[in-house]
Amino acid sequence: MVEVGGKPILWHILKSYSAHGINDFVICCGYRGYVIKEFFANYFLHTSDVTFDLQKNSMEVHERHAEPWKVTLVDTGADT
Repeated sequence: MVEVGGKPILWHILKSYSAHGINDFVICCGYRGYVIKEFFANYFLHTSDVTFDLQKNSMEVHERHAEPWKVTLVDTGADT
């Protein structure tokens, strides 16, 4: 995903809508939709400091800053 200021353009679009009170999103993922899914699946890795304890197989998120978003990602295209 193309970034502007270190964040994907999609993030900036959602942030803009969120500033106006819209926080529930449905994103139609077509070709390479897995890139969008991976971004949101690993959102805290992109936006927070984390500690991984490999022996315990755990991850701790520090200073968690979560957006108030509910994002639904839907596969689209001929093969779905």
